[in-house]
Amino acid sequence: MKTQRQEVLEHIHEFGGITRATAANHLYVFELSSRIGELEREGDDTGQRWKFERTPVHGKRPGGRKWRVIRYHSPVKVGTPIRPWLAA
Repeated sequence: MKTQRQEVLEHIHEFGGITRATAANHLYVFELSSRIGELEREGDDTGQRWKFERTPVHGKRPGGRKWRVIRYHSPVKVGTPIRPWLAA
C-alpha cells in the first residue's frame, strides 16, 4: 500500500503539478499542504527530501466570485537522502 506522500509525489511527476482539490478528489489526500511539508522536511519513503514550487492559480466562479488555490509543482531533489540505504 502506498503512503499519501508517495501518491502525491507520483501524481506531481505524472501530471506536472497538484492542487488541494485534485489531491482530495482523486487521491483522497485532504491535507495536501501537510504532505508537501513532510516531503520537504522529512523526505519520501527513501528519505529523499524535495523542494516544490508554489504558484497561485486564480479564477472566477459562475456567479462572479473570485477564487485562488495553490498549485504545487516542479519537485527538485534537495541534498542527500536522509536514509540513503533505502534509495537504491
